[in-house]
Amino acid sequence: MGFDIQPLLTLDFWFKLTPDPFLESSALLLRVLFWGMLALGIIARFAIAYFRKDKWKQKIAQRVSQVLLSMGVFGLFLFWFSYERFPFLSMRLWYLAWLAGAIVWFIALLLYVFRTVPAERHAQGEQKEKAKYLP
Repeated sequence: MGFDIQPLLTLDFWFKLTPDPFLESSALLLRVLFWGMLALGIIARFAIAYFRKDKWKQKIAQRVSQVLLSMGVFGLFLFWFSYERFPFLSMRLWYLAWLAGAIVWFIALLLYVFRTVPAERHAQGEQKEKAKYLP
């Protein structure tokens, strides 16, 4: 028994107001994903205190924590709406919106880590170098 992608290509699958419940394996996968994001967000929140000496690592840990906690909580709400079969709020379309939001947020986080932080560290180093020679 293979994975059938055909239902994913129909509008009824995404826009049905009261979709069919998840399969047990899919529900387990979503619960593990959302609870895992929440747990990693809490761990990242503790990492903020660990990086007291390096303010850039602290800012990165704060942003990672914010992404993981927010998307984990929002995902758990989506899953709960689906479990309770709320009309409109249990539509599969909301999972696509969640996925798009998570992708955009993670790309923004990666851009911050690999572009903004190195540029700001370099600018801060130049400023310290100039400050050495000023009275």
